[in-house]
Amino acid sequence: EVFNYSIFDGLVFYLSVFTLFFVLKKFVTIVPKVIAVILLISATILFSQFDNKKLLVGEKLNLVMFDVGQGDSFLLMFPNGKTALIDAGEKTEYFDNGEFILYPFLKRNKIEKIDYAFVSHLDTDHAGGFNYLVEKNLVNTIYLPSFDSTNFEDLQFERHFKKYGVEIQHYKKSKLNIGGAALYILNDEYS
Repeated sequence: EVFNYSIFDGLVFYLSVFTLFFVLKKFVTIVPKVIAVILLISATILFSQFDNKKLLVGEKLNLVMFDVGQGDSFLLMFPNGKTALIDAGEKTEYFDNGEFILYPFLKRNKIEKIDYAFVSHLDTDHAGGFNYLVEKNLVNTIYLPSFDSTNFEDLQFERHFKKYGVEIQHYKKSKLNIGGAALYILNDEYS
């Protein structure tokens, strides 16, 4: 569930606060005040959950897009529960999308593994967030584009994944059948 506070939640909260102050003035002894506070807190929690939505529905193909700044990031959950993450946003010295955006979402939704990770290209705004997820042992297999073996940064990127035992695949035209869904990798090997 995503606990995104809506206008309804705000109205319930402020109505509860107003009611609490109004009710507390009416009671003289402590026992009715305590009972009123407990009832109001319980009602506020109950009413604020009415419009919460479950994002990932079991046995269906789910797609979630994350706002990770300049780059992009998409999570696919297949009908059999397998997951794929396409890009993971940026990691800078000030903010890591893997740590502060993706990881909390995965934990909140009880996703223990990313079965397939796809890096569209090795620029940091698409690939940087994967580092944290790999270090937390959340990635099984990662698909990478072919890279320049003379480029130190590209080599370092791949070594980092190998260090954590992540299986590395390089893109080639193929079809993955995952949980009743087909995922096509369309790769132009000459560009």
